[in-house]
Amino acid sequence: MSNRFPMIICVVIALLLGFPFPAYSDEVNSASEGKLIRMVVLSRHGVRSPTQSAETLAGWSAQPWPHWPVQRGWLTERGARLTEAMWENMKLHLINSGVELKPELVFVRADLDQRTQSTARAILDGLGMGKTPYFVAQLPLDPLFHPVKSGALSFNAEAVHEDILRQSGGDLEQFAHAYSAELEKISELTGPLSPELCREWGLPSTCGLADLPNKIVANDKNVGLQGGLGIASSLAEIFVLEYGEWTDRLPAWGRADEAVLRSILPVHNRVFDLVNRAPAVAAPRGSALLREIEAALDGKHAERQVKQAGLVVFVGHDTNISNIGGLLDIHWQLPGHGDNAIPPAGALVFELRQLDARREVRVLMCAQSLETLHGWTAADPIDTAMPVCRPAESASGNPAEYSLSDFSRKVQEAVMPEDISLYMNLIPRERP
Repeated sequence: MSNRFPMIICVVIALLLGFPFPAYSDEVNSASEGKLIRMVVLSRHGVRSPTQSAETLAGWSAQPWPHWPVQRGWLTERGARLTEAMWENMKLHLINSGVELKPELVFVRADLDQRTQSTARAILDGLGMGKTPYFVAQLPLDPLFHPVKSGALSFNAEAVHEDILRQSGGDLEQFAHAYSAELEKISELTGPLSPELCREWGLPSTCGLADLPNKIVANDKNVGLQGGLGIASSLAEIFVLEYGEWTDRLPAWGRADEAVLRSILPVHNRVFDLVNRAPAVAAPRGSALLREIEAALDGKHAERQVKQAGLVVFVGHDTNISNIGGLLDIHWQLPGHGDNAIPPAGALVFELRQLDARREVRVLMCAQSLETLHGWTAADPIDTAMPVCRPAESASGNPAEYSLSDFSRKVQEAVMPEDISLYMNLIPRERP
């Protein structure tokens, strides 16, 4: 009885905070939850500095942008600590679910950026496995996370343009009009655009975000949305990153509290979906990674370390998660963050569970709340850094739960047939 009591407390805390702990005990597994056999996770990196140049940011607002303590696009120390704290709580879930956390049973692979490698290290630290190496590709670009940019695959630019336009409803300006309130609010936060940027678009020097036209830019290597919508989406994300980095001040020059962030995040989420879930974008960018996730879940992966692991974590980017969501046609709603949001260190979680004679795959999205990102410090109890997890849903609105065979079939129907070599030149990275 004494051994069960601490676990019961942890389960109660988890349920109160929204984490999907199974109803699990030492003696019996809940019939509805089953036993957790394996977990495969696709994680975004944690809080980072903006990836845009100082010149680009100056074009978006003449106000003095905050000085970040790291290089452009790098994970910050606070971003690492938030990620580590999140995974300390994930560790509790895994242990209570019977997943063994041994070096030979955990496999972590990270993209080559500093922010993804440092996030991988923070995840292992949170799991209490700080000496366990993570893996990276010894290549200029990792084709698992960047199959198009690395040159392994390419976009059909015409199909990309058609898909994005179709998903916008056929008219980008009408699409933008639906987010006029968000554009106006972001304009209030940033102040005027630079006269130089306005002139680049052939507009008067006093133009605002809503005045900028919108256009799809696509070639065989890159895709994006330029204009007011694209800038507004990036600004909303930057303000969330600022909110996570500094506990003693508000983002957007002190003007954006949590309520304001909630009000502007829909434009970021929707624009991000518009581009990254478009079939002609998601298929070439996400097929290889989705095949890896399915093979790791099924225990049939060609790589021995992946095949035997009870926990497999791929550390990439929000684009990777959005691509996978688009391929599987699954969606999620995180309180405060909004529809299909992918917050810093957000994790798309695939659980393989044994229910009697059947194996089932369940998909969840996990992330720390806005309140946690901004307010949590190392002086606070670790359980207050617990992520909120919500079941993903299929297009029909039902929970994204599949028999293992149905999930494998769904993956095969979604992915492109091209096979990419993903494990050549893979090397372990030890703690420096």
